[in-house]
Amino acid sequence: MIERFIILVLLLAIGAAASIQYWLPSAISAQLVQVISRKVDSDNVKVNIEQVSIPQLFSGKIKKVTLTAQNAKLDKLIVSDFQDRLQEVEFDIATVLAGRVEPKNIGDAVIKLAITQEELSRYVNESVKGIKNATVTITPEKIRIKCNFSVGGLLNVEVALDGKVAADKQKIRFVTERFSLNNTSVGNIGGSALTQIPLANVEELPFGVKVREVNMEQGKLVVEADNHSN
Repeated sequence: MIERFIILVLLLAIGAAASIQYWLPSAISAQLVQVISRKVDSDNVKVNIEQVSIPQLFSGKIKKVTLTAQNAKLDKLIVSDFQDRLQEVEFDIATVLAGRVEPKNIGDAVIKLAITQEELSRYVNESVKGIKNATVTITPEKIRIKCNFSVGGLLNVEVALDGKVAADKQKIRFVTERFSLNNTSVGNIGGSALTQIPLANVEELPFGVKVREVNMEQGKLVVEADNHSN
């Protein structure tokens, strides 16, 4: 009888442990989905937690979490591909049980996102005063914006702006290096409005990351941010 009781207790303990090992990561994933969805304004967020042991879970430690989101927002831009990798995540188990995920510490957070040239075309047309019919082309060498520009509300000219993207603190902007009219280089015709075009303020990115690189690839910008001290 005692042996049967011990076996029953062991089976219940094993079942409870297995349930916790499944339920707790699922609860953390669901709560992280809510956090990221609010931050990047996306309803298509997926979270994957690397398999962890029960002692690790109860000590509030997860080795690796990956998050992805489609059609996320970065300021006024729509991001085509959002990827977030978290490593050595520490959290308070009590807050998870209470329905909240509040990471106490994240050893390594890396975010990578892509912005297409089509999305930049839409943004420039809607956000830059005086510009109409803008088409943005991105290559590894440069960004070109071809558009109609209204000068003083009286003269409407076709211009091409060639330049590169730059990141300053938590802001991303397009910096014009060459103005062209009919393939002929000219001086600045639009003042500061065309010299530097703000693209995004990225202060709202989650997990305290800072922008490290903005790379131009064929047809898109790729932004990389992390929480590294250097």
